[in-house]
Amino acid sequence: MRKIASLAPLGAGLLILIGLVAALLAAGGAGASHAGGMDAMSIDMDVAGNTATSLGPRDDCVVAAPGAVLTLDVTAEGIPASNPLVGFAFDLNYVFGAVSVDHADAAYMLVSEPGSEMFNISDPVPDSDGSWSSAVADFSDWVAVPPEYGAGVLVRLKVRVFAEASPGLYILFLTAADHIDAQNLSNIPDVINYAYVAVNSGCDDLPVATPTPAPTPLATPLPPGPTPPLASMERMSIDMVTAGNGATNLGPREDCRTATPGGVITMDITATNVPPSNPMLGFTFLLTYPAGYVSVLGADASFLLASEVGSSLLDALNEPTPDSDGAWLAQVGDFSDWRVIPPESGSGILARIEVSIADSAGEGLYDLRLSEAAHIDLLNRGAPPAAIDGAVLAVGIPCPANAATSPSQAAPAGVSPTPTALGAAQAPAALPPTGGSAGGAQVPAAALAALAAIAVASVAFGVRLRRRT
Repeated sequence: MRKIASLAPLGAGLLILIGLVAALLAAGGAGASHAGGMDAMSIDMDVAGNTATSLGPRDDCVVAAPGAVLTLDVTAEGIPASNPLVGFAFDLNYVFGAVSVDHADAAYMLVSEPGSEMFNISDPVPDSDGSWSSAVADFSDWVAVPPEYGAGVLVRLKVRVFAEASPGLYILFLTAADHIDAQNLSNIPDVINYAYVAVNSGCDDLPVATPTPAPTPLATPLPPGPTPPLASMERMSIDMVTAGNGATNLGPREDCRTATPGGVITMDITATNVPPSNPMLGFTFLLTYPAGYVSVLGADASFLLASEVGSSLLDALNEPTPDSDGAWLAQVGDFSDWRVIPPESGSGILARIEVSIADSAGEGLYDLRLSEAAHIDLLNRGAPPAAIDGAVLAVGIPCPANAATSPSQAAPAGVSPTPTALGAAQAPAALPPTGGSAGGAQVPAAALAALAAIAVASVAFGVRLRRRT
């Protein structure tokens, strides 16, 4: 049973970075709230009258024979307009060895607005281990596509009763349930309603149907008091020589490396002095390079961000490799429980990247640059580095002195120069404010919410994603 995190967009536009949200507990995270929660998340054993935006009467029991395949809904009631739906998560728990989840369809309430784009990282089906985890988000720009509220079907499921199931009542119940709103907040339902499958028996003698109150959120593990100031790492840099670099240490940085047409080199993207007062739960950067002459073959982010034992990296949101279009977007998060696994600070490698040089590359200097760079802190804020260091590839020629500090660089024949002169300390562009957190820019997005939970006390971390167009 896999648990991942929540991502939610906070602003308009095509600029979508990543951000790790503050922790989401399995049944209500740090920062989770009942105040913005839906009235109820329920299992409805009768789908008649249920649609993406409306619900019929709920039925909490269905009679079934062994081998039957049942259709049921997980529904939302009373999602407030003040905290509309951009993502949701729950665990559907069932009796191991008697029932399995064979099919799931989340294309209902969450994508009922035209233009919605569903991002679904739910457990695969069929699922028969006793618990199926759903984690779904709307990846559209919700300034253009308003997020949903009210009532409707979250997921429609087909559940199979095993042929070997003995007569009796089999409970289905939800845990780790919440929805993510447009402010990237986790909201716990006021009530969670369960249901039963009556195998070769009746629904007349059910246990007293007492709805389960959703758990009270645990206190945030952040220290009490005013919101801490947004503190940035000293630098995010390209280091053309990896010798001396490790997950938690850095050697002298080299801003140039010689290469030959057809060659392959390895380089590091590094972080210098991520402050302990504002440790790192994730990072993002855009690596730009001359398209047609340089390609990104692969990347490994299991360094600084995963240096604490027990860290759990989510790097599936990186752009695929190989990448040869001139820009490669990295966005990586640690979704381990940071109450147990301390988030990282200090210096080390963010990503080790392998790049190739085309056979057709002529002699000259080829710029490599970083932009849209930030680390994500415990408050889900994007902290741009104080400085960004680029680098160059010297193809067929020696590295010049101060290669990456030249005020301008002529591109080799046939290579389009990059838009601005590369400096040793490129100033990062300011991230647009989102009005959510004091003390700095929160990561903007037209993004997604990838939610999850393992059990009642687990923690899921979120990643707010930025797409390039």
